[in-house]
Parts: sequence; structure tokens; C-alpha cells
Amino acid sequence: AMSFGMIGAIIPAAYASETLGRRWSIVLGNIARIGGVIGQAFTNTGVQFLDTLVLGFVGVIIIVASPALLAELCHPRQRGPVTAMT
Repeated sequence: AMSFGMIGAIIPAAYASETLGRRWSIVLGNIARIGGVIGQAFTNTGVQFLDTLVLGFVGVIIIVASPALLAELCHPRQRGPVTAMT
């Protein structure tokens, strides 16, 4: 289910990164990820495990915004290595 959430977030992740800003996309994505993990911790049925869709969706938003933010904030001399590590 996490993979389906990731596929569904391809276009909204770029849109969220551009409209909200990279930093707020990461902050809100991490808050949503914590909520998804808490939701999964208290599941009782198989249907509730669809929280993994949320985790996949939010994970792509974080993955899209993080390298761009790091490339913008790094010193020009360090941009290549730091961007390559993300």
C-alpha cells in the first residue's frame, strides 16, 4: 500500500513544494508522517493498515522537497557533495 501512496503523490509533491515552500512542505510532511505512524500503532483490523497509503504519500513529499532545500541552503562549494548524499 505504501507504493500506491507514493505513486499518487508524484504530482502533488512538486506542487506542494512550490506553493508552500520547501521548508513548510518538509515540516507538514513530517507532522503527517508522525500522525500516520501513530495511527498505524493503534490498528486493530486490516483495513486500518491503509495508513501506509498516507505514509507513502507523505514520504514522497518529503523526498521531493529535501534535496532542493539543501541545495538552496548549502555553500556553493559544498552543494555538489551535499546534494549527492540526499
